[in-house]
Amino acid sequence: MIRKLALGTAAGTGVAGALYYTQTQRQPPPPITEPKKRLPKYELPTKVKYLLIGGGASSFGACRGIRAVDPKAQVLIVGREDYLPYMKAPLSKEMWKSGADKDRLLFKQWNGDYRSILFEKPDYFANLDSLKQPDERRVAFVGGLSAVKVDPVEQKVFFDDGSSISYEQCLITSGTEARMHPKLANLPGIEKHLLTVTSVEDFKKLQQSACEDESIAVLGSGTVASELAYSMSDFAKRSNAKLKVTQIFPEAGNLSSMVPEYLAKWLTKQLISEGINVIAKADIASAEIVAKKLHLHLTSGQRIVVDKVVLADDLRPDVKLAKASGLEIDPQNGGIVVNSELAARSNLYVAGDASSFFDPRLGRRRFEGHEHAVSTGTLAGRNMAGARKPFSKQTLMWSDIGEIVNLEGIGLLDPSLKTVSAFFPDSPEENTDFEGKITKGVVFYKNDADVVVGILLCNVFGKASTARRIISEQKPSLDLKEVAKLFYEKYSPEEEPEEATIPNPVTES
Repeated sequence: MIRKLALGTAAGTGVAGALYYTQTQRQPPPPITEPKKRLPKYELPTKVKYLLIGGGASSFGACRGIRAVDPKAQVLIVGREDYLPYMKAPLSKEMWKSGADKDRLLFKQWNGDYRSILFEKPDYFANLDSLKQPDERRVAFVGGLSAVKVDPVEQKVFFDDGSSISYEQCLITSGTEARMHPKLANLPGIEKHLLTVTSVEDFKKLQQSACEDESIAVLGSGTVASELAYSMSDFAKRSNAKLKVTQIFPEAGNLSSMVPEYLAKWLTKQLISEGINVIAKADIASAEIVAKKLHLHLTSGQRIVVDKVVLADDLRPDVKLAKASGLEIDPQNGGIVVNSELAARSNLYVAGDASSFFDPRLGRRRFEGHEHAVSTGTLAGRNMAGARKPFSKQTLMWSDIGEIVNLEGIGLLDPSLKTVSAFFPDSPEENTDFEGKITKGVVFYKNDADVVVGILLCNVFGKASTARRIISEQKPSLDLKEVAKLFYEKYSPEEEPEEATIPNPVTES
């Protein structure tokens, strides 16, 4: 017998999309769940047909994918957290905005409507006992349980409490984990000063710190770190005027691993203008704790005194379970190697940020993002149910750096590649002193064969299908200044293929 969070009821079929902005109500609704409340003990079934390891977007997508092919499926989702499956993307953006409710896991969308980060209400999920009834169409969830090993031959999963479950089909969605900074790893007492943003509990601790502390340093230049630095600084203007947010990274500018240097430096200037202390081209050389404060000595010669440090950016695939299970790890990108159908072994699949998949146009790679998690999870689920379809979608990465810029990227976004940019009306590339806002912009990334392999859209909406088409056609030597005009044309909803939205548990059953 185990004492874990096990929630649910019968679930219908459907297809999960990558979008989480849906029509909801204008006023904050009553509480929809008590995420930390534990229910009575339940006994795990000895065997399930479909076992999904992980409680994030990939597992939710897989659940919908399975039931689209196999409507009578019985599915068990097992998560490390006690929270029902939820979206992580809002934890660095929307959950910091005015009107958000961290206790009820609600945020206010751009149109003023409220949305929960939970994918479904508690009554979507079934009691574990229902999985013992072969005629029941059920989806059950167990929280607070970590898988430690998968035996692909015996088709059995072992958990950290000593229990185990046999499966017919299994999906691993282990995601990413924060990497400790080497200069902080062995510092006595550092645990009290460290924060991450990979879970709801992390977010709650971080927001409490933002309400109480005087100084917080965010390490990293990537999307999560940059979003979080802006979000915390904006939050502090409303909730804690004494808080100073510092962002530290060794690169030349924000998002340097993704965008050309001129764009990275422009973004850094924008964040500085918002009151964030951005320190580029610097890293932690040493650290010490003095009078309950963390003193960071930087390679630039500066000394920063902070209350907390956020490990926001240096994320790596979480492959502990894969290694313990003897699965292949990609030596280049660090992900779990899967084939074109997202299978790592027979009847064992991997989806989301941790998967190293083969892209027929761009080669083997790994991709992080909400849409990628849902899309790979959905396809893996369909394949688990017998679809046997290859993964070929160019998934979308998006990032909202506050009110500064919205970025959407498809394909290989590697600034070491040759890039061609087209901005309208003002270009930060042509004017290095440009400090204004970008109205619209497109950045094309080209390989050695002069073929577009990646496209970054700046404040351009509804053009993802156009970008996908350009990359899929693989045409060399395009006149990209002319191609860019395709992205400046007025957006028509008919141009984009309809995306299935994830249901909102605030208002939908």
